[in-house]
Amino acid sequence: MAIKVIAQRRVLKIGKNPGVKKFVMRPEPYTPIQEKKVFKEASIHKP
Repeated sequence: MAIKVIAQRRVLKIGKNPGVKKFVMRPEPYTPIQEKKVFKEASIHKP
């Protein structure tokens, strides 16, 4: 299972170099998963 992400270029306002433009990753919005599917996948992929 993978998480889809979106990279956005933003101006940093805090940290060592405020005002520097960097790419920031954020998760892509998704639709909720049905509980049955979650339990099925969890039972298949045991650690």
